[in-house]
Amino acid sequence: MKQTIILICGIALATSCQSEPTGKTTTYFRLPAPSVVDAFVMPDNLVIGKELESDWQRTYSSALSNNGNVIAAKARYNAALQQIQIVGAYPEPKLMLGGFVEPVETRNGPMQMKIGVQQRIPWHKRLEGKSDKQRATAQAAAADVVNVQLKLRAEIATLWAKRILLERSIAINNTQAKVMHHIENLVIAKFETGRASQSKVLRSQLATTKLQDRIFSLEAAAELIDSKIFAATTVHGNTINWAEQEYPLQHLTLDNYLSTAERPQLMKLEFMMRAAAHEVSVANDLQIPDFMIGVDYTMIGDGYPSMTTSGDDAIGVQLSFDLPFGNRPYAALVLAAEQKQQALKWQLQQATRNSDAEITNALTMRDDANRRVELYRNKLLPRAESTLEATLQSFQANQSSLQDVLDASTLILDYQLQLETAYSDMCATRAIIAGAILVGNE
Repeated sequence: MKQTIILICGIALATSCQSEPTGKTTTYFRLPAPSVVDAFVMPDNLVIGKELESDWQRTYSSALSNNGNVIAAKARYNAALQQIQIVGAYPEPKLMLGGFVEPVETRNGPMQMKIGVQQRIPWHKRLEGKSDKQRATAQAAAADVVNVQLKLRAEIATLWAKRILLERSIAINNTQAKVMHHIENLVIAKFETGRASQSKVLRSQLATTKLQDRIFSLEAAAELIDSKIFAATTVHGNTINWAEQEYPLQHLTLDNYLSTAERPQLMKLEFMMRAAAHEVSVANDLQIPDFMIGVDYTMIGDGYPSMTTSGDDAIGVQLSFDLPFGNRPYAALVLAAEQKQQALKWQLQQATRNSDAEITNALTMRDDANRRVELYRNKLLPRAESTLEATLQSFQANQSSLQDVLDASTLILDYQLQLETAYSDMCATRAIIAGAILVGNE
C-alpha cells in the first residue's frame, strides 16, 4: 500500500510540472501596414473598398478566401505562431522509478524501491532568444501571407487586363468585319455593273474571312483566360460581362512608391534577418550549461526495532550540470548562425534592388503606354478614320483602287487594336506595382 501511494504521488508531481497547453499564450502579430488585420483574424483582409461593388472587387475577395496559395500561407503563419511557445517551454520533467533485485541493507533497514523527479532548466536567456527568434519568424510568415496576396492581386489584375483586351479586340474585329462586309458588297455591286473584276470580289471576300477567323482565335484565347481566372479565384470568368468591365487599379497614379510604400516581400526578409540575429545570440549562449535538479525518495523497510530511525525513508536532492567543453563544435555553431545572418542581409539588399528596378521599370512602361494612348487616341485614329471615309468615297467614284480601301481599313483596325493594347499594357504595369506594395484595391 505504501509503495502504491508513493507511485501515485510521483506521477501526479511529474504531470503537474508539464507546460501549459498549446493555444493559451498565442500572440498574433500586426504588420506595420493599415491593411493587415490582427487578433485571431489572419492577415488576409486587404483594403478593397468599403463595398464590393465591382466584379473585380468581388472576384479578388473570393480569391483571398479560396486560393490555395493564400490558404497555405495562412497555415504556415499559424504553425509559426504555435512554435513560439514550443521553443520557449522547459523540457518535460522525468519521473524515475527503481527497485532492487535483492534488498540493500542499510543502517535503517533494507532499501526496497526508489522514486524520483528530475527537471532540466535551460539557460533563461537562451530560451528567450529562441522565443524571440521564433516570434520574428512568425512575423515573417505574416508578411509572407500578405506578399502571397499581393502576388495574387497582380496575377488577377494581369488576367483581367488580358481578358478585357480580348473582349474589346473581338468587338473591334466584329466592327471591322461589318465594314469589310460593306466593302465586299460595294465590290460585288461594281462587279455586277462590269466596273470590277472577279479577282477583286475574291480579295474582298478573303479579307472578310480572315477577320472572321481572327475572331474565332480571339474567342478561344478568351476562354483560356476565363479558365485561368477560375483557377485563381474560383469565379467563373464566363459569368462576367466583360463588355462592361474597366481596367482595374486605375487609382495607382503616384510615383513615390519606392520611398513611402510598404513592401511585404522585403518586410518578410527583414523579419527573417531579425530571427537570424536572435539565432546568433542563441548560438553564443550555447556554452552556458543547462543544469538539472532532482529529488529522490528511497523507501526503507523495517530494520532493527531497537533503533529509533529504523524504517525511516531517505530523501535525496540532486543538482547536475552539462559540461560545455565536450564534443559540440560551439565555434562552428556560432559561425554558421552568423553566416545565415549575412546571407539574409545580402539577400535583402539584392531583393530591394530588384524590387526598386521592377517598380521603376513599371513606371517607365506606364509612361510609355500612356504616350501610346495619347498618340493613337488623339492623333492616329482620327486621321485613319478620315482617311478610310475619304478612300471609300473615292473608291465609289472609281478614283481609288480596292487595295487602297483594304489598306485604309487594315490601318484603322491596327490603330484601334494598338490603342486597346496600350490600355492593357498600362493596366499590366499597375499590376506589377500592386503586386509589390500595399495599396488599396479599387
